[in-house]
Amino acid sequence: MRRYKCSIADNVHFSEKDIRRLGSFVDIAYTFSGDSIPTREEEIIENIGVADIAILDTLVSLSRRLIRKCPNLKLAVRSGTSTEGLSQGLLHSTKVQVANIKDYSSESTAEFVFAQILTLLRNVHTANQYAKIGGYDVFAVQGSQLAGKTIGIVGAGRVGSALIPIAKGFGLNIRVCTERPSRKRAIRLRIEKFSTLKEVLGESDIIICCVRLDPKEYYGRKFLIGEEKLLLIKNETILISICDSLNAIDIASLYDLILEKKIYSAALDLNPLQLEHKFKTKGKGISILPNVLITSNIAFNTEEAIKQKNKMTIDIVEKFVKGENFKVLNYKK
Repeated sequence: MRRYKCSIADNVHFSEKDIRRLGSFVDIAYTFSGDSIPTREEEIIENIGVADIAILDTLVSLSRRLIRKCPNLKLAVRSGTSTEGLSQGLLHSTKVQVANIKDYSSESTAEFVFAQILTLLRNVHTANQYAKIGGYDVFAVQGSQLAGKTIGIVGAGRVGSALIPIAKGFGLNIRVCTERPSRKRAIRLRIEKFSTLKEVLGESDIIICCVRLDPKEYYGRKFLIGEEKLLLIKNETILISICDSLNAIDIASLYDLILEKKIYSAALDLNPLQLEHKFKTKGKGISILPNVLITSNIAFNTEEAIKQKNKMTIDIVEKFVKGENFKVLNYKK
């Protein structure tokens, strides 16, 4: 029986141990080297054109046209929780099964969020630079206490749920909004009740946007939190986004409001090149504001999370090879 050929066509950070495990049940046709990112269509085709299975992250996208040029492709696995890099054409394909992995980094991401909160509230980034130039006045960089503040969580998925117990540990008042609120879910999350998005935005001192957006609904210039909703936020509020989607928050409007001191500060875990590409001058400008933290999609990135991510990715490939069931993302006809 012919063994499936698998292409590791993106920067998924497999260890040597991961490669050995994968190679025990598939032939590895191509392995991303990390020297260059294959973004041109001919490069991607060269890397996965002979493969039955392609393992992807967010750097490589597969279009419907590209799929047609990869006649052997039967499975595309996104080594992550989002559908970024998986085109609508691919998701509608009946020829190629598409899968991603579920929760693997909720705790790591939730911890990272609170690192951002404390950095901004206590001005750790400013104090660090001040000390490095010889500053020693303890009152030069004053922070604000976290305990007693109100935190608003937009999205009650795995990350949002992981934020709640940490917030309680810090003595915070908690507001949570979700697309599907219910009394049963509130009890399970150990919160009194769900709030509306308007209430979360208007009442919170710290807002965390950790919702997963449907790319069919939010695209182009349509945002979950656009200018109108941003204006509901209090002047002293910190806004944090760990959403993969650039349509979670209107960054151009956020940039203007921070400059006008209508929002205190922000932390965005987004690729700055993507910010600049979508929001042009303001996307670039927000990344250099002193009261804005920009990190390049690192909220998930801990040693423990990467090990789990790799294991779950290879598990999907193994199930496919063995003919076992696994959850696919393809839209049903």
